[in-house]
Amino acid sequence: MADEPAFTFPQPKVPDLKAAIRRARIEEAERSAASADLRAGELARLDLLREALVPLYDQLPPGADMFDLALVPGEKPRLFVDIVAHVEMSRDGKTYRLLQTLRTGRMLLLETADPNAVVDAVAAYLGRRLTEREKALAADLMPAPAVAPEAHKPAEPPVSQIPAAPRAVPPEPEEAERVRRFSGGDVAFMFLLGLILGAAALYGVAVLQARGVALPFNLPALLSHILPAGGS
Repeated sequence: MADEPAFTFPQPKVPDLKAAIRRARIEEAERSAASADLRAGELARLDLLREALVPLYDQLPPGADMFDLALVPGEKPRLFVDIVAHVEMSRDGKTYRLLQTLRTGRMLLLETADPNAVVDAVAAYLGRRLTEREKALAADLMPAPAVAPEAHKPAEPPVSQIPAAPRAVPPEPEEAERVRRFSGGDVAFMFLLGLILGAAALYGVAVLQARGVALPFNLPALLSHILPAGGS
Protein backbone atom coordinates (compact mmCIF):
# COMPACT_ATOMS: atom_id res chain seq x y z
CA MET A 1 0.00 0.00 0.00
CA ALA A 2 1.51 3.24 -1.11
CA ASP A 3 2.05 6.00 1.45
CA GLU A 4 -0.83 8.46 1.35
CA PRO A 5 -0.36 12.12 2.31
CA ALA A 6 -1.44 12.90 5.85
CA PHE A 7 -4.79 14.77 6.21
CA THR A 8 -4.38 18.35 7.29
CA PHE A 9 -7.06 20.82 8.49
CA PRO A 10 -7.45 24.00 6.42
CA GLN A 11 -5.64 26.94 7.98
CA PRO A 12 -7.93 29.85 9.04
CA LYS A 13 -7.58 33.01 7.00
CA VAL A 14 -5.91 35.81 8.93
CA PRO A 15 -7.89 39.04 8.54
CA ASP A 16 -6.07 42.01 7.13
CA LEU A 17 -6.20 44.75 9.77
CA LYS A 18 -4.85 47.42 7.44
CA ALA A 19 -7.58 46.70 4.93
CA ALA A 20 -10.22 46.89 7.72
CA ILE A 21 -8.93 50.30 8.84
CA ARG A 22 -8.96 51.51 5.25
CA ARG A 23 -12.58 50.42 4.79
CA ALA A 24 -13.59 52.09 8.08
CA ARG A 25 -12.04 55.37 6.97
CA ILE A 26 -13.87 55.22 3.67
CA GLU A 27 -17.23 54.59 5.41
CA GLU A 28 -16.61 57.45 7.84
CA ALA A 29 -15.84 59.80 4.97
CA GLU A 30 -19.03 58.79 3.22
CA ARG A 31 -21.07 59.36 6.38
CA SER A 32 -19.40 62.72 6.95
CA ALA A 33 -20.12 63.74 3.38
CA ALA A 34 -23.74 62.68 3.75
CA SER A 35 -24.03 64.54 7.06
CA ALA A 36 -22.41 67.64 5.57
CA ASP A 37 -24.73 67.45 2.58
CA LEU A 38 -27.74 67.08 4.90
CA ARG A 39 -26.63 70.03 7.04
CA ALA A 40 -26.05 72.15 3.95
CA GLY A 41 -29.53 71.27 2.71
CA GLU A 42 -31.09 72.22 6.07
CA LEU A 43 -29.25 75.55 6.06
CA ALA A 44 -30.47 76.28 2.54
CA ARG A 45 -34.10 75.54 3.41
CA LEU A 46 -34.00 77.60 6.61
CA ASP A 47 -32.38 80.50 4.78
CA LEU A 48 -35.18 80.48 2.19
CA LEU A 49 -37.70 80.50 5.05
CA ARG A 50 -35.88 83.44 6.64
CA GLU A 51 -36.17 85.44 3.43
CA ALA A 52 -39.90 84.67 3.32
CA LEU A 53 -40.30 85.93 6.91
CA VAL A 54 -38.42 89.23 6.43
CA PRO A 55 -41.50 91.13 5.09
CA LEU A 56 -43.48 89.89 8.11
CA TYR A 57 -40.87 91.21 10.55
CA ASP A 58 -40.80 94.56 8.75
CA GLN A 59 -44.39 95.06 9.94
CA LEU A 60 -43.54 94.81 13.62
CA PRO A 61 -44.36 97.94 15.67
CA PRO A 62 -41.48 100.17 16.82
CA GLY A 63 -39.90 99.11 20.09
CA ALA A 64 -40.68 95.40 19.67
CA ASP A 65 -37.09 94.38 20.33
CA MET A 66 -38.14 91.02 21.74
CA PHE A 67 -38.57 89.62 18.21
CA ASP A 68 -35.36 88.91 16.31
CA LEU A 69 -35.11 86.78 13.15
CA ALA A 70 -31.71 85.04 13.19
CA LEU A 71 -30.33 81.96 11.44
CA VAL A 72 -27.82 80.18 13.68
CA PRO A 73 -25.65 77.54 11.94
CA GLY A 74 -24.27 74.67 13.94
CA GLU A 75 -24.46 70.94 14.23
CA LYS A 76 -28.24 71.43 14.18
CA PRO A 77 -29.11 74.65 12.26
CA ARG A 78 -31.96 76.71 13.73
CA LEU A 79 -33.92 79.76 12.63
CA PHE A 80 -34.92 81.76 15.71
CA VAL A 81 -38.11 83.81 15.45
CA ASP A 82 -37.60 85.20 18.97
CA ILE A 83 -35.72 84.27 22.11
CA VAL A 84 -38.00 81.32 23.00
CA ALA A 85 -39.17 79.98 19.61
CA HIS A 86 -37.28 78.63 16.61
CA VAL A 87 -37.68 76.57 13.43
CA GLU A 88 -35.55 73.52 12.70
CA MET A 89 -35.61 70.65 10.22
CA SER A 90 -36.63 67.11 11.11
CA ARG A 91 -34.44 64.06 10.49
CA ASP A 92 -35.50 63.73 6.87
CA GLY A 93 -34.15 67.23 6.19
CA LYS A 94 -37.37 68.31 4.43
CA THR A 95 -39.93 68.87 7.22
CA TYR A 96 -40.09 72.13 9.16
CA ARG A 97 -40.70 72.03 12.91
CA LEU A 98 -41.77 75.18 14.83
CA LEU A 99 -40.87 74.78 18.51
CA GLN A 100 -41.37 76.98 21.57
CA THR A 101 -39.26 76.59 24.71
CA LEU A 102 -41.26 76.65 27.95
CA ARG A 103 -40.33 76.10 31.58
CA THR A 104 -41.60 72.54 31.36
CA GLY A 105 -39.78 71.79 28.09
CA ARG A 106 -40.25 72.32 24.36
CA MET A 107 -43.69 72.45 22.77
CA LEU A 108 -44.22 71.59 19.09
CA LEU A 109 -46.37 74.28 17.47
CA LEU A 110 -46.24 73.06 13.86
CA GLU A 111 -44.64 70.31 11.77
CA THR A 112 -45.05 70.54 8.01
CA ALA A 113 -43.13 70.38 4.73
CA ASP A 114 -44.91 73.47 3.37
CA PRO A 115 -42.87 76.67 3.99
CA ASN A 116 -45.95 78.85 3.43
CA ALA A 117 -47.71 77.10 6.33
CA VAL A 118 -44.68 77.86 8.49
CA VAL A 119 -44.89 81.56 7.58
CA ASP A 120 -48.58 81.64 8.57
CA ALA A 121 -47.81 79.85 11.85
CA VAL A 122 -45.02 82.31 12.68
CA ALA A 123 -47.38 85.23 11.91
CA ALA A 124 -49.98 83.81 14.31
CA TYR A 125 -47.29 83.28 16.95
CA LEU A 126 -46.07 86.88 16.66
CA GLY A 127 -49.66 88.13 16.94
CA ARG A 128 -50.16 86.26 20.22
CA ARG A 129 -46.88 87.51 21.64
CA LEU A 130 -47.67 91.12 20.70
CA THR A 131 -51.08 90.87 22.39
CA GLU A 132 -49.46 89.53 25.57
CA ARG A 133 -46.93 92.38 25.41
CA GLU A 134 -49.69 95.01 25.12
CA LYS A 135 -51.52 93.56 28.13
CA ALA A 136 -48.35 93.62 30.19
CA LEU A 137 -47.63 97.24 29.26
CA ALA A 138 -51.22 98.26 30.04
CA ALA A 139 -51.02 96.61 33.46
CA ASP A 140 -47.78 98.46 34.25
CA LEU A 141 -49.22 101.85 33.22
CA MET A 142 -52.53 101.47 35.10
CA PRO A 143 -52.51 103.75 38.22
CA ALA A 144 -53.24 102.25 41.58
CA PRO A 145 -56.76 103.06 42.96
CA ALA A 146 -56.74 105.89 45.51
CA VAL A 147 -58.31 105.18 48.90
CA ALA A 148 -60.66 108.04 49.95
CA PRO A 149 -60.51 109.00 53.66
CA GLU A 150 -63.64 108.53 55.75
CA ALA A 151 -65.73 111.71 56.16
CA HIS A 152 -66.28 113.44 59.53
CA LYS A 153 -63.76 111.31 61.28
CA PRO A 154 -61.06 113.17 63.21
CA ALA A 155 -57.56 112.16 62.54
CA GLU A 156 -56.11 110.04 65.26
CA PRO A 157 -52.82 111.23 66.71
CA PRO A 158 -49.80 109.03 66.31
CA VAL A 159 -49.22 106.46 68.97
CA SER A 160 -46.01 108.22 70.01
CA GLN A 161 -47.98 111.43 70.88
CA ILE A 162 -50.64 109.81 73.11
CA PRO A 163 -49.70 110.46 76.80
CA ALA A 164 -49.43 107.38 78.90
CA ALA A 165 -51.75 106.98 81.91
CA PRO A 166 -50.04 107.50 85.30
CA ARG A 167 -49.41 104.35 87.19
CA ALA A 168 -48.07 103.59 90.63
CA VAL A 169 -44.41 102.76 90.71
CA PRO A 170 -43.53 100.18 93.38
CA PRO A 171 -40.53 101.03 95.54
CA GLU A 172 -37.24 99.54 94.68
CA PRO A 173 -36.40 96.34 96.60
CA GLU A 174 -33.32 97.90 98.20
CA GLU A 175 -35.24 100.96 99.44
CA ALA A 176 -38.05 98.84 100.85
CA GLU A 177 -35.53 96.67 102.63
CA ARG A 178 -33.78 99.73 104.04
CA VAL A 179 -37.06 101.17 105.42
CA ARG A 180 -37.97 97.88 106.99
CA ARG A 181 -34.48 97.53 108.56
CA PHE A 182 -34.54 100.93 110.41
CA SER A 183 -37.97 100.63 112.00
CA GLY A 184 -39.13 99.33 115.38
CA GLY A 185 -36.44 97.55 117.37
CA ASP A 186 -33.62 99.05 115.29
CA VAL A 187 -34.43 102.54 116.59
CA ALA A 188 -34.42 101.34 120.19
CA PHE A 189 -31.11 99.62 119.68
CA MET A 190 -29.55 102.79 118.27
CA PHE A 191 -30.83 104.79 121.30
CA LEU A 192 -29.29 102.36 123.78
CA LEU A 193 -26.06 102.34 121.86
CA GLY A 194 -25.92 106.15 122.07
CA LEU A 195 -26.44 106.06 125.86
CA ILE A 196 -23.67 103.51 126.31
CA LEU A 197 -21.22 105.54 124.20
CA GLY A 198 -22.11 108.74 126.07
CA ALA A 199 -21.59 107.09 129.48
CA ALA A 200 -18.27 105.67 128.33
CA ALA A 201 -17.16 109.12 127.16
CA LEU A 202 -18.10 110.69 130.52
CA TYR A 203 -16.26 107.97 132.40
CA GLY A 204 -13.15 108.54 130.35
CA VAL A 205 -13.22 112.27 130.95
CA ALA A 206 -13.64 111.71 134.69
CA VAL A 207 -10.65 109.36 134.82
CA LEU A 208 -8.50 111.88 132.94
CA GLN A 209 -9.45 114.71 135.34
CA ALA A 210 -8.73 112.50 138.38
CA ARG A 211 -5.22 111.89 137.05
CA GLY A 212 -4.68 115.62 136.67
CA VAL A 213 -4.85 115.74 132.92
CA ALA A 214 -5.80 119.22 131.76
CA LEU A 215 -8.84 119.21 129.56
CA PRO A 216 -10.03 122.06 127.33
CA PHE A 217 -13.38 122.06 129.07
CA ASN A 218 -14.74 121.76 132.62
CA LEU A 219 -16.80 118.60 132.97
CA PRO A 220 -18.98 119.65 135.99
CA ALA A 221 -19.83 122.96 134.36
CA LEU A 222 -20.63 121.18 131.11
CA LEU A 223 -22.88 118.68 132.88
CA SER A 224 -24.67 121.49 134.77
CA HIS A 225 -25.63 122.99 131.44
CA ILE A 226 -26.73 119.66 129.91
CA LEU A 227 -28.51 118.02 132.89
CA PRO A 228 -31.35 119.81 134.76
CA ALA A 229 -30.64 121.11 138.27
CA GLY A 230 -31.80 118.84 141.08
CA GLY A 231 -34.97 119.80 142.90
CA SER A 232 -36.05 122.33 140.33
